[in-house]
Amino acid sequence: MKKLITTFLIITLAFAQSVAVNDALNYDEIVKDINKGRFSSALKKVEKYEVLDENLVLLKIKSLRGLMRYEDALKIHSSFSRTFLNNDFLSLYYLEIGDIFADLQLYNFAFENYLKSNVLNNDRKNDNIIYKRLSSTLQLGLDYQFLHSLELMELNQDNLSLIYLAQCFSKDNSDNYLSIFPKINSSTFNRELRSAYKFIQKKISNNSDSNRIGVVLPLTGENSNEANAFLKGLTLSNNSSNSRYQKEFIVIDNYGSEIKTIEAFRVLRDIYKVSAVIGPFNEKNLLSAAALYSRSDTIILSPFYASEEVHKINKNVLLLNSSLKVKNQVLLNYLVNSFNEKDSFSIAIIAPDSDFGRKEVDSILIEMDQLNIEPISVQFYNINGDIDLRSNFDVLREIAWEKKNEEEYQDFLGAEIDMLDSMFEIETDDLYSRFNISEEADIDSSKFILDTIDAVYLPVSNSEMKFVATQIALSNLDTQLIGNDLWFDMEFLRQENISPHIQKMIYSSAYSPNYKIRNDYGNNNSLNYFFYYGYDISEFLKSTLTISDLSSNSFENGMTRGFSFNLGSVNKSVNIYQFESNRLIKFSNNQNLNDN
Repeated sequence: MKKLITTFLIITLAFAQSVAVNDALNYDEIVKDINKGRFSSALKKVEKYEVLDENLVLLKIKSLRGLMRYEDALKIHSSFSRTFLNNDFLSLYYLEIGDIFADLQLYNFAFENYLKSNVLNNDRKNDNIIYKRLSSTLQLGLDYQFLHSLELMELNQDNLSLIYLAQCFSKDNSDNYLSIFPKINSSTFNRELRSAYKFIQKKISNNSDSNRIGVVLPLTGENSNEANAFLKGLTLSNNSSNSRYQKEFIVIDNYGSEIKTIEAFRVLRDIYKVSAVIGPFNEKNLLSAAALYSRSDTIILSPFYASEEVHKINKNVLLLNSSLKVKNQVLLNYLVNSFNEKDSFSIAIIAPDSDFGRKEVDSILIEMDQLNIEPISVQFYNINGDIDLRSNFDVLREIAWEKKNEEEYQDFLGAEIDMLDSMFEIETDDLYSRFNISEEADIDSSKFILDTIDAVYLPVSNSEMKFVATQIALSNLDTQLIGNDLWFDMEFLRQENISPHIQKMIYSSAYSPNYKIRNDYGNNNSLNYFFYYGYDISEFLKSTLTISDLSSNSFENGMTRGFSFNLGSVNKSVNIYQFESNRLIKFSNNQNLNDN
């Protein structure tokens, strides 16, 4: 190493000469002495000056280093003010200080100063000189804690990649380099640095492990709070387990980008050779990743996507949050059993006019058709601007009122008749007498609570929930309210202006809020949801020794959910919940679900 640094000294002095041009008469002579190894002569010439400018200071430090008077050189360094000096000079200066520490075999400090030199360098011709020093130093097994402190202070992205690469070589980090390596951006590396990068890359490829699992999440940018909460739960559970059941997570930040998602999945497959990948966060990124893995045996564990359409692209995607199809099967089976004393039951649907809302409606209509159930009304409301459901509820009341009149007519006559083909007329006087209504008065249906519609399905996204919940009372219907599982925000449901209107609403969900572990998220229900989701997925993964067994494994002991795949690709652990008296009542699902 010392021989290598000495070789660099000559090169360094060649471009140090370029900054020492203010007084060519003496600077040139000093530089010549140093280049020819006449360090005593160079030092004497420098010391003739009573006041040293920054160039003379640098030349004096170089001379002292050549004489191996390192302590004297570092004393000058400690007292030398570097304020207001230009970056090109400082880049050369820190390079020299780094060389001194390298000669002393204090490689941590050498690396620190080379990083400073790198970030201040504006001359592309000097890049390779600096990179060679960095490359030779970072492979020497630097102290991981020291590197971590540099990482916390570093703002330059290129330097951060160099620190991460050094951490991969650190002697104190033999177990963690797998999770650090994906953070490295090698695009600016020169030949020596790329060689070091490829060394770690090859080391990873040669050490594949069936318990190695990739994690691709947006840890910065949009949805980063939720993703980090999910990751914290995932790693907390994994780190608290017996080593036999621990998984090796390789975490990559995709910044929410489709391109970075594809890059991450390719790296995890080709370099890390993972057996499964958890993520990504949104639908578009998942579909891209599923297409990339369409001919691969690598399993994708999707926590956030709920459409079985993805299986047309890749059958190895496990839907951990179940699917709309399964949730609607469970929901409709429950309703059919609840209304089994009736010849048929009536269900109306009101949903947001959005891609989300239409997907929710299309899914439940398909399952209703399988059971020969015809909806009495399907309506969509505009989500642009203020959401107003009065016209939607007016339509429902008209339908309910017609059904009420039909039932009352039949009850009044004491016989079942076809209202369209009745062979006799009903006297108007008898009708007014029957309902105790004056002949002059109009019949105002809005004054009646109508119970002739058995159920109303109200799927919402988070943005519509508040508006829908506060307007439900306007319907004046005595009916079974049904929601999708995005209603599962207990803090919201328990609000005084919300709770009275949604009593006994039912949901089908793979999730049940049951928070028991102290964490950083307090009463934040949204972040707690993601924290416990990550925690439960890790518990599920630990329940089997091999990833290939997941699709045949059942695990019902999670904090907030269970997992059951029954040799399929969709989590069947879905239950019915009812909101009543500010709490959720769980009804277990014992139905046999259709896998077709």
